[in-house]
Amino acid sequence: MQQESISILPVAKDDTDKINECATLLANEFADTLRAKEEYQKNVKLFSSPTSYCFQVTANNRFIGIIALNCHPWEQIKEQLYLSPSTNNVKEEFKEVSLVPFRTLIEHKKLKPQMVVDYAYTYICPSERGKGYASKAWELQEEYVLRNFPNSIGIIIVRKANCARTDCQTVLLHMLAKERQAQGLDPSAYVQVKGIPISTKEIKKAAQISYPISFYNGVQEMSHLATKYGFTPFAFTKAFCPVFIKKNTPTHAE
Repeated sequence: MQQESISILPVAKDDTDKINECATLLANEFADTLRAKEEYQKNVKLFSSPTSYCFQVTANNRFIGIIALNCHPWEQIKEQLYLSPSTNNVKEEFKEVSLVPFRTLIEHKKLKPQMVVDYAYTYICPSERGKGYASKAWELQEEYVLRNFPNSIGIIIVRKANCARTDCQTVLLHMLAKERQAQGLDPSAYVQVKGIPISTKEIKKAAQISYPISFYNGVQEMSHLATKYGFTPFAFTKAFCPVFIKKNTPTHAE
C-alpha cells in the first residue's frame, strides 16, 4: 500500500471561505453550543490577524484537519500576567499561586526569546482520527516553527471547559488588591506586581471554584500530548488553564 503524503498548507489571509470553514470546525469542536458563535468570531479574527498562521492538514491532498499558531513578539507579551504555582508537582493541587509577569517567569529560566509561539489548535477531523495524522502534523508544525522562528519559545495553553465558568475578572481583581495592599502603586499609578503567594483555598473561594487546581486536572490527554512533544508544566492563565512551555532553540542568557 502506498504511503500517504501528509502536508500542512497555509490558509491565505484573503481566503475568507477557508477561514470561515476552519473557524466553524474549531468552534464546534472546542466550544459548547452556547459559546460556539463567540468562539467562531474569535477564530475568524485570529486567522485574519497578521500574527497568526492557520494551516490545512492534508493527506494525499485530502483535507483532514487544521493546525493554527499565534505568534507574539516578546516585547508585546512580556508584561502579560500569569499565575505561578508554588510547586512543579504535576499531580497535586497547588497550595499557593502568585501573580507574575511573563518576563519574570522567563527570566527564572534564563531565556531571552524574540518571539512567543502559541500552539493554538491541533484539530483532526473525527473520521480521520486514530491514524497517526496528529503526530505527523505536529512534526511538520515543528519544522515550520524552527525554520521561521528559531529564537523563540513555544507555549501551549490547555483550555478546559470548566475554566469558561470561572469569573476571571474576580480572580484578577482579588490578586491585584493583595499586591496593591503589600506593594502600593508605581509612579504611573499601576499596581506593582511582585508575586505575592496567595493560597489556592482563598482564590477558589473568591472565584467560586470547586475543582482542584493542578496541571493535569481534566486535561490529561492534552497535557500528556504536550509533554510528549517536549513541553513542560509552566504556569496558569488567569482562568486557571494550564500553560506548558518549551525552548525551540537554545536561548540561554550569556
